[in-house]
Amino acid sequence: MIALFVGALIHRFVQGLVVLVFIVPIIAVGARRLHDIGKTGWLMLLGLIPLVNFVLLYFTVQPSQPETNQWGAPPTTVPVV
Repeated sequence: MIALFVGALIHRFVQGLVVLVFIVPIIAVGARRLHDIGKTGWLMLLGLIPLVNFVLLYFTVQPSQPETNQWGAPPTTVPVV
């Protein structure tokens, strides 16, 4: 948020570059969170629909599945190498 604010103060083009830099990690973290609760990462597209994106917010506050799902083991049970 700070980077977006500073980019907006500098120039609109700089703000656009900041958005482009951060969009991929934001999508990756969101997809990983959805995988933790057993949902597909494609549900991130719900964020594009006004008012329906509250479903995405609901999914992000759900607890992770304690067992392994089709995307792998939960992050708390992955062995440390």
